[in-house]
Amino acid sequence: MSDDLKIELAAPILYEYYQKFKGKKLSDILNGFPVKIVIRLKPELGFYGASLYTYVRDEWLMHLPANSSEPMRYFLAFHELAHAVLKINGFANVTFQPGYWIQEAWCDNFALALTFSTFGIEVITRPEDAIEFFGATSEAKSGSARNTAMSQRLDGFCNGNGLPSELFFLRQSFIQPTLF
Repeated sequence: MSDDLKIELAAPILYEYYQKFKGKKLSDILNGFPVKIVIRLKPELGFYGASLYTYVRDEWLMHLPANSSEPMRYFLAFHELAHAVLKINGFANVTFQPGYWIQEAWCDNFALALTFSTFGIEVITRPEDAIEFFGATSEAKSGSARNTAMSQRLDGFCNGNGLPSELFFLRQSFIQPTLF
C-alpha cells in the first residue's frame, strides 16, 4: 500500500488540523489557511461538493451545492478542506485511482469532527484515537456505501445525546442524498 493510503501517516496530520480548526467559523479557518481557498455555490451540484487545486493561481477552488442545508455545506466544505490539508502535507490526490474511497473516508471523518465542533461537540479528544477515528468507514467502496457508513456513524453520535436538530438533518442528508 502506498504511503498516500496509510492512515498511520495521515491521521496525525488530520488530528493536528482538527485541533487547530475545531470550533472556529469556516471563514476564519479559510482566512488562516496556507493556501488561498475560494468557495463557489452552485445549484447544479445536488448533494456533493468538489474541489480543485489550480496551480496557475495557487488556490484551492471549492464548489459546494447552493441548495443544501448549512450543516451539509459546512460538512462538504470541511471535507474538501481535508483534501487540501492532505495535499499540502504531501499526500497525492488519488481520485479515480485505487484507494479513492479510503481517502474519501478520511476526509468524511475529518469533516464530521469539524462539523460537530461548530455545535460545540468534540467527538475526538485524544491524539491516540486519531488512527481509529479518521480511518473509520474506510472500507466503503462506493458512494452509496459511503453514505450508509456515514449515516450509521452519525446514528452512533446522535442517539440519545440530545444533539441539535441540524445534526439530525445532516444524517438525513446521507440517507436521502438526492433530496439535498
